Amino acid sequence: AEMQTAWETERGKSAEMQTAWETERGKSAEIQTAWETERGKSAEMQTAWDKERQEINMGEFIKAKIYLLRLSREDNTKFWIELSPLEKKFAEERNRNAHRLDLAISIKQVTIHKGLNLGLIFQALYGISQEEVKDLLEMDKRCGGMLQVESIVGCHGTLYSRRIPSRFRQPFKQWLEAVREAKSQIDNTTGPDACEEDTVTACSALISRIDDTLLQEVKRLGQICKERYEGDNNQSGIRTQDHDEAIIEDLKERGLLSKFREI
Repeated sequence: AEMQTAWETERGKSAEMQTAWETERGKSAEIQTAWETERGKSAEMQTAWDKERQEINMGEFIKAKIYLLRLSREDNTKFWIELSPLEKKFAEERNRNAHRLDLAISIKQVTIHKGLNLGLIFQALYGISQEEVKDLLEMDKRCGGMLQVESIVGCHGTLYSRRIPSRFRQPFKQWLEAVREAKSQIDNTTGPDACEEDTVTACSALISRIDDTLLQEVKRLGQICKERYEGDNNQSGIRTQDHDEAIIEDLKERGLLSKFREI
């Protein structure tokens, strides 16, 4: 009888433990469900944000196209451009986050919308062609981002989108020439398969191919670009005739003004 009682007691404890385990498993399932729900919300927010960034970027491209085409005409006060239905759609989707360009998105959009002359607009906005910046970005990635290509080229895009790249333009051109020379030194010293692994050793090996004086000059000019960007970007944003004339002169120097006149 005592053994039977003990057995019943143990069985009761086992049942209690089973119940407790089932309860905890239920809580765990609830937590898992809540986590999945939150992850779903996060994914939805990310999707919405990505869509918004796409719209912002395309809106800036269309706005820049209208401005640059007008600027390229002799009598620009009477100039009018008829946008295509797709361009009108992009222009309408432009929202309060105006002027904020994203370099990576811009590169993709130039590739996707080849019929909208975005390649020329990209070159005007960013101070460099889509093809060349992709090469420089790849090189800088292999160098651990030391040359700040994405950041500084992005600054050029933002200021041009705002139409106020006043003090930034000259140091940017000097920085770009220095970065081009750095790439040339890397390309002329290493073979096509060298230093492909993304390691500290590989980065150091690539950077060591750049003349130290040149490397320091790239860093110095990059810092000046950042400082000038902050100064220009903190302006009121009111475009003046001086801003327009400076951009016209810059486009002439880069051989782009005549190309806009041909559109």
